[in-house]
Amino acid sequence: MITYEKLSTKTTVDTKKITNFIWYVSILLFSSNFFGLSEFLLYLFIFVGLFHAYINKSRFRISKELLVVFLFTISYTIISSHYANNLQASFILYFVYPFSAYFIGSLVVNFNNFKLYTNTIICLSLGLFFHGILNVYFYVKNGNHFLEVRVIRDYWEGFDLAATLQGSYFTLIISLLLLSVTKIIDNKIIKTIIIISIFFSIISSFYIGNRTLIMICIIVFFTNIILFSKEIKLGYKSVIKFLILLCSIIFFVYFIIEFDIFSIKTIVESTNLYSRINEISIIDDPRINIYTEFARQFYKYPFGGKEMILSLAYAHNMWLDIYHVAGFVPFILLIILNIMIVKNVIFIYKSSKINTQIKILAITTLMSLSLNFMVEPIMEGIPFLFSIFMLINGMNKKIKDVIKEKENESIMDR
Repeated sequence: MITYEKLSTKTTVDTKKITNFIWYVSILLFSSNFFGLSEFLLYLFIFVGLFHAYINKSRFRISKELLVVFLFTISYTIISSHYANNLQASFILYFVYPFSAYFIGSLVVNFNNFKLYTNTIICLSLGLFFHGILNVYFYVKNGNHFLEVRVIRDYWEGFDLAATLQGSYFTLIISLLLLSVTKIIDNKIIKTIIIISIFFSIISSFYIGNRTLIMICIIVFFTNIILFSKEIKLGYKSVIKFLILLCSIIFFVYFIIEFDIFSIKTIVESTNLYSRINEISIIDDPRINIYTEFARQFYKYPFGGKEMILSLAYAHNMWLDIYHVAGFVPFILLIILNIMIVKNVIFIYKSSKINTQIKILAITTLMSLSLNFMVEPIMEGIPFLFSIFMLINGMNKKIKDVIKEKENESIMDR
């Protein structure tokens, strides 16, 4: 006999499953900017996030971090729009997007649905990848890779995007490489989709000549190996086996390329990435000179306005670009916010109440996006990616708060 309590519980579980599914769909649409419906998808994302929080009875509190997010986004919006004279566009891009993303992120997670955190990051990664691969498809279809054109047209909205910025769409998905080849992600279908997406992301970097993506992939992958080995406490035998396997793979790849098996070497040498590596070394990259130019001039222009004389249009560093555009106020606020964000991730990593999957994901996403922000003009080029960053950090803050709350409850019960 089915009692009222059982029926009520089943209905609640089904409602939450449906709500989670709607949330994942909205995240996929939002992160892929589906059909270029950016503002509609933003409002849909906010509505679904609030609805999800209501159904799951998520609690909200105003925190110091939320206030810093508000102060940073509003100050950058006001100052940058003052110089550019475009308050309406700046308000949407630099305030509504990142602030609402952080706010919704801090609502949707609770102690009983930490799995939502993992699935949300996977959806964000796949959504960004889908948008990015469409851009590359459009680029290759027009034959621009043969012409070594360094500008890519956005598939949805038609604006031009620098090839280096295009790689930013693949940053999150390539950071999932280790998770996809281990048991951290146990769903075989999801693992297969992620591996295929990573494969095409790396292939795309060869077409568009994006060195940054390859470097981020390598750095994050080996960092993840160290963290993962420490988390699961691998013995020295397992470490030796892994190193032997890794060396075997490296030797195998080298052998194939060196002897041009299946014309792999010929194909690689015909790509934009190979040409770019041979054309200019990383040490000679003009973006490195920006740091010395910035250091000589930053104290002269504390209020921004793009008054500095730089050899490139942008500083190619999110923090320096923010200073260049809007001055020291949002710059300092962003540094304070970054310190808070790092402290949240450190707390998550050290917590014994959080599983390895979430720990690795928290560090991976922070590292990969931060590395990307260090070499690209994100706020000027793809400000939407900063909003994705804020959504993830909003979830990180909520996880930290929930764990702290549970720890305090345990102390009170003693």
